[in-house]
Amino acid sequence: MSMSSNSANIRPSDQFVRFGRDQYSSEEQGAIQKALQARLGPNFISKRPVGGGQHAAYLEGHRAVSLANEIFGYNGWSHSVTQQTIDFVDHSQGKFFVGVSAIVKVQLKDGVYHEDIGYGVSEGMRSKALSIEKARKEAVTDALKRALKSFGNVLGNCLNDKEYLKVVGSMDKTPTSYPKEEILNQPSTGLAELRTRHLRKAEAAQLKKESLLTAQRKKEESLGPKADAVTKEEQSGEDQSSSGNSTSAGTSVESAADVSGVKKKQYTVNILTEVDTNVAQKQHNSVPAVPVDPQEFAKQERLRKQREKQAKFQLEIEKKKKGLSESAQSAAFKENNLLVEDGLDMWDALSQIPEMEPEEFSTSPKRKRSCTVDSSSLNRKSPRVIQQQSRGFRR
Repeated sequence: MSMSSNSANIRPSDQFVRFGRDQYSSEEQGAIQKALQARLGPNFISKRPVGGGQHAAYLEGHRAVSLANEIFGYNGWSHSVTQQTIDFVDHSQGKFFVGVSAIVKVQLKDGVYHEDIGYGVSEGMRSKALSIEKARKEAVTDALKRALKSFGNVLGNCLNDKEYLKVVGSMDKTPTSYPKEEILNQPSTGLAELRTRHLRKAEAAQLKKESLLTAQRKKEESLGPKADAVTKEEQSGEDQSSSGNSTSAGTSVESAADVSGVKKKQYTVNILTEVDTNVAQKQHNSVPAVPVDPQEFAKQERLRKQREKQAKFQLEIEKKKKGLSESAQSAAFKENNLLVEDGLDMWDALSQIPEMEPEEFSTSPKRKRSCTVDSSSLNRKSPRVIQQQSRGFRR
């Protein structure tokens, strides 16, 4: 298999992984060197007549490519045609004679390369196009074999040794057997399923990475106000500690900005004052003074700030739990406050008639009809009934 590398299409950022920069390991180099030192057996050598009853031994092109793939790997080498020239095209008695020369470069993946020239000839063909095609292909194949021959004996260099040809010529060829597993009768090779599996794995990994980034972003957004509050508290603590250099040890300062609403006391200690006090006390007691270690003091300060943050976090958690419990109690009270059958609350809740405003508070020019029954209208009598009653009293 041949691979042609085009350096013009490679981006500058990908130059460190392009073909020709990948080094072989020491084990690979040892194995390749050992394989290249071997000599070809009779099964790899072919013969062709050269005239005078003699034959020339040569290595066929497809065998050379197979050996290169086996030794260097299918992706471990490449070849390219660097130059090809048509030397002559002659036409005589309806037949064409063409000669072509070609230069082929064979390069390994670690950058090592060899290049050589090959020649191809086409004689006696009646088609000019087919003659040129045959000569071109023959020239490239010849140049490729000559370039591969430069790497070692197993790629054809041993065929130039006449003494070895006498020895190998007396050997009999063994019948070639091809395993059934290597004979492809179906177009399916299983590579499509393998590529699909790898693509699914890559997509799953990408989705997992995106979900983790999204969760981390949401967490940062949710903790944004808290982080700002903690940062402000740390800055205020640093300001207080810097301003407390002129005060004595043990001075307490009440925190004014507390998220939980509980007042805290922040203690700032001046390390220089404590050192002076410690030294003075030791001198007074005639005991050698023990200076305070600044690193230990800084460690204690960090631990103190960490405990304060933990306490603040616990207070916020308790506050949230308290708010949730109050909301749960109010919801439970609403559930337990059931409506009584035939009660006024039930009728108010089930009534679909909108409440009407009184007439004295109504701003509409039209008079609104009352949707409720007036209790005074229950005792009202018609004018006819009143007139009959008055006549009866007169009689």
